[in-house]
Amino acid sequence: VNQYVDNDDRTVSDLATGLMWQKTDDGVAKDWEAALAYAEDLELGGHTDWYLPDIKELQSIVDYSRNDPAINTAFLGMSDPDGWFWSSSTYLGVNMRMGIYIAFGKAVNYLGVDTHGAGALRGDFKSGDPEDWPTGI
Repeated sequence: VNQYVDNDDRTVSDLATGLMWQKTDDGVAKDWEAALAYAEDLELGGHTDWYLPDIKELQSIVDYSRNDPAINTAFLGMSDPDGWFWSSSTYLGVNMRMGIYIAFGKAVNYLGVDTHGAGALRGDFKSGDPEDWPTGI
């Protein structure tokens, strides 16, 4: 069970996991590589050692008692209510060019249908032009 504390410096600590989170995203969509760079370059709350969480760390803030978004909005915010967030994890076994993310809002398939629901773990290509990506993976 998460035990969030607002640090009053645009960060939130989870005393249950020992992890600290950026309170809300910057509102800019990023591919996987840009998300890694953003986290590594972030200076926030007096800290410069930020990193993109792995999928288990990111999954620790999913709140399955909530829906759309599946996150505790009293402590953590999202610019886009349909937002999803990259982890640093690679989608092994399916396609090494894919990273894993969590959809805190709707989790749509390649046709745009929300078949998975808020809080779903999904994968997508880390970079490149979406027009070049295969569908139905």
